[in-house]
Amino acid sequence: MKQLLVFFLLIFSQSSLMSQTKAKLIYVGDPMCSWCYGIADELTKTVESLGADTDLQLIMGGLRPYNTETMKDLGDFLKEHWDHVNQASGQPFNYGILQDHSFVYDTEPPSRAVLVVRKLKPEQELAFFKSIQTAFYKDNKNTN
Repeated sequence: MKQLLVFFLLIFSQSSLMSQTKAKLIYVGDPMCSWCYGIADELTKTVESLGADTDLQLIMGGLRPYNTETMKDLGDFLKEHWDHVNQASGQPFNYGILQDHSFVYDTEPPSRAVLVVRKLKPEQELAFFKSIQTAFYKDNKNTN
């Protein structure tokens, strides 16, 4: 399977060189998605390994836009879910924010912030996306 994948990438790379266009990696995610946080290091490694021949396009997926549920409503569910992501990915989680029962788990403001960074400093978009994840899941900052 690995040989087939490498062969496919080689053909794709040659094809893109022939037409003088860059390949594009499209990533659908949400800065408040725990699985997106869980694979953040792998995404970065992938983007770095593809280098300048490939453009990254982030699409904000809208996990819970305009949500009105608080951590009081979602805390138990999220704790169990984050434990699973932590075990699978090794990413550190700080569960303190789950105790902030007034925190509204609305993913729209941080997603919109990523889009603003894309407009102002597109070269920083992925780093900013990841910084929101770290601020929320590791540092327990209010991302709204």
